[in-house]
Amino acid sequence: MAESPRSRVLIVEDDEMLRGTLESVLSAAGFTVTAASNGREGLAALAEASYSFILSDVKMPQMDGLALLRAFKEKAYAGRFVIMTGYSEYTETAGAQSLGADALLQKPFRRSDLFRLMESLKLV
Repeated sequence: MAESPRSRVLIVEDDEMLRGTLESVLSAAGFTVTAASNGREGLAALAEASYSFILSDVKMPQMDGLALLRAFKEKAYAGRFVIMTGYSEYTETAGAQSLGADALLQKPFRRSDLFRLMESLKLV
């Protein structure tokens, strides 16, 4: 059976433990997961495949999540883009919204929060 782009998820997170946990949780839920440790790696992954869901941290080395979101929109890639942040700074929130993020997910979050968000975006 061919893999559907709807089942593909891209996680862009510099925290290795969180990235691994998200990869495990989403893989166990039946998604095909690609993980990247920064925005540049995430952008390279986007150029290689289609994803239904992109889950990106904001603060990362080399290329932050807002720059990744900007590039995602400029290149008109398909998929829902969600920004994760451990910071509640207004500038990040406003920046993500003005760039067209589909949602913001405040860290720390529970697995149920992630799946509830994915349900609201019609991804599960």
